[in-house]
Amino acid sequence: MNIAIIGAGVSGLTTAYYLMKNAPAGTVNITIYEASAIIGGNADTVEVSLPMPDGSLKSRWVDFGVNDFNLSTYTALVTLWEELGIMQDMGQSCPESSYCSPLIDTESFAFPGQNNDYAYRYTVQADGSIVSPPGSTAKADILYNDIQMFEKLLAQWYTDHKPEKDYHISVAEWLAMCNYRFSEDFINYNLYPRINGMYFTVEQPIGSGIPVPSAMPMWMVGHYYILQEAYGQKITPDCPRQYFVGGSVRWLDVLATTLVGMGVTIQSNTPIDAIASSGDQMVVVLPGGSGAFFDKVVLATHADTTLKLMNYNFSGDTMVQLLGGFNYSTCPIYIHQDPRFLAQRDFDCTYNIHAYDYTQQLPTFPYTISYIVNYHQNDPAAGINDPLFFLSINPYWTQGQAPANMLNFADGSGPAIGSLSHCTLNTTSLNAQIGIFDIQFLEQADRQYYFCGSFTVGAGLHEECILNSIDMATKILNPSWVPPGVSKGGKRDSAPQYILDAIKRMEAKKKG
Repeated sequence: MNIAIIGAGVSGLTTAYYLMKNAPAGTVNITIYEASAIIGGNADTVEVSLPMPDGSLKSRWVDFGVNDFNLSTYTALVTLWEELGIMQDMGQSCPESSYCSPLIDTESFAFPGQNNDYAYRYTVQADGSIVSPPGSTAKADILYNDIQMFEKLLAQWYTDHKPEKDYHISVAEWLAMCNYRFSEDFINYNLYPRINGMYFTVEQPIGSGIPVPSAMPMWMVGHYYILQEAYGQKITPDCPRQYFVGGSVRWLDVLATTLVGMGVTIQSNTPIDAIASSGDQMVVVLPGGSGAFFDKVVLATHADTTLKLMNYNFSGDTMVQLLGGFNYSTCPIYIHQDPRFLAQRDFDCTYNIHAYDYTQQLPTFPYTISYIVNYHQNDPAAGINDPLFFLSINPYWTQGQAPANMLNFADGSGPAIGSLSHCTLNTTSLNAQIGIFDIQFLEQADRQYYFCGSFTVGAGLHEECILNSIDMATKILNPSWVPPGVSKGGKRDSAPQYILDAIKRMEAKKKG
């Protein structure tokens, strides 16, 4: 069976790995096409030049995309790393690997107020405690109790409520189900900013005054808190929260090298013009009009990119129509040394999140997240004397202008300005996920093409990409297979098993 995989990001590379791992020897041939010169997709690691006190320049790395994960919940990633030989001592509470290290996890939340004075501000420390600095109007005790209650009720909702209708409950509806047991401060200056920061829910003026995060499906929101935050557990002696040392693309390079050793062909710098069907084969149309024929094609690209490739002769296809339910946009990213981009200056925090008034008219970019790269991604012990530098996402008040003290890319290509293409997750995209899942996994038929790009499952986190790739490879090799826990009639629980398993592990750990 000859298979083409379009895209060499997390989804494309891991799908190739599980196909090669699980197929009988010599039965599968895989070619991966990647439009970029490098692999990784949204796992985009760049090198920047950091000015040192003595006037020299030091090369430092920065990830534009997600750069952290949770050892207690990313069980598929950990297992894959074991198989790749880059994670050892899994019997230990804190396994050893040079590819990850414990993350410094502190967060500041600040509301500019009418005079941009940030009179409302607070910090969530690594142990979960709340610090409200002198002069702040934030009430630390109330916020702490609300966060603890949120963790408890979120886990309870996932484990107790399973009817299919729960799939579409919004954040606002969930808060109503909880009898509004949270303060407005928690909702407006913790929960909503976190939703915006993870899901980019607000990037256009809405005019109605309705807080867009409140309309998000609570199901999607829970993915982030449970998988990434372990629903609120902070750094513990078991060090579950980790960052990718050297950048997220570093471990993907190991995977790519492994794939080549398994016989997979990876063609970088090879953009695809279109995907077409020709009888019982699929055609990958290459630049210049030449075509390569395959038995199956796996599209591991963003849905909008997949649509452009598939519209060649799949315009009436149900899968293609569902792919139109994903709405993508792009946010700017700056790497700089301008401390004004920190939401508050009382502490050096990993994340600095600017909140805003969710009841008023919204600007084009109504939130900004800045983090100190030295703390978030780079080992502070190794660079203890390095000047601080920051990454800012959606720095809207600059009105498109670069902040002061911009860093430059280490290759001399110019200021370290980038962008992140992402899916604005909402009810429409959730319905698209469900529809695509039903077609690909519940129909017991052999398909010519599959879609497993980012955001195919849940929030599109690395763990979810890997889990989906495992299922995708299983389905391709055995078309009659149906994922366990999902009936063939399409009825499903409101939470997938990997989410429920994560909660069970955490609850058992607390009791133990």
